[in-house]
Amino acid sequence: MIELVLTASYVTQAVLILLLLLSIFSWAGIFYKLRVFSRANSASNKFLHEFKKGEDLFLLKKAALKYKESPLSALFLESIRRLQKKKILSNELEAEKDLGEELRATLGSLRRLLKTVSDEEITFLENYLSYFAIIGNVSPFIGLFGTVLGIIDAFQNISQIGSANIAAVAPGVAEALIATAAGLIAAIPAVIAYNYFLNSLRKINSRTEGFSQELIFYLEERLKTPKLPSRMSP
Repeated sequence: MIELVLTASYVTQAVLILLLLLSIFSWAGIFYKLRVFSRANSASNKFLHEFKKGEDLFLLKKAALKYKESPLSALFLESIRRLQKKKILSNELEAEKDLGEELRATLGSLRRLLKTVSDEEITFLENYLSYFAIIGNVSPFIGLFGTVLGIIDAFQNISQIGSANIAAVAPGVAEALIATAAGLIAAIPAVIAYNYFLNSLRKINSRTEGFSQELIFYLEERLKTPKLPSRMSP
């Protein structure tokens, strides 16, 4: 096989080199996205554990800062920033006063903010996924292009030799099949990765949507009282 590649036409070699580069890019992207998704899921699990057992907003904010790679942490931190900006929470994360209508209006805008933040987090995780789809769709056609060139070369050998025996046809056909195989080798991992990450992205999106609703309910319950536990609470 190595000899066939080395003796192939320059155009076919260029096709094989292009497919090799696409394959390397694809695998590099796969390992990178695996790392990103793994860290996001791990950080989300840890932060969600802290959120479910925690009652002190100050401690929850520390946990969110600790697990910043989690999309859920981003939702929580943006919520705290908005409430502090609206003077509903102090810097010590205590409720400033009896809020009433102001709280309901702020929570309404907070829902829209959480939707925006959630979309931004999903967009970040979605980065480079389109390249997997492109590589998966394009690589077989690039390989097919090399296949066509190999078949053309086989017919040229037949015309030069003046015979259609196997010795004249085999090198060009073998060259064509290598290009086809290279296209599939580059495409298959990219297609699998694209579908795997897309499914993971749907799960994360569903999780952020559910957490957004839970966070709104949590904040609404906590802010109904004039004072929240401070950082000094046991």
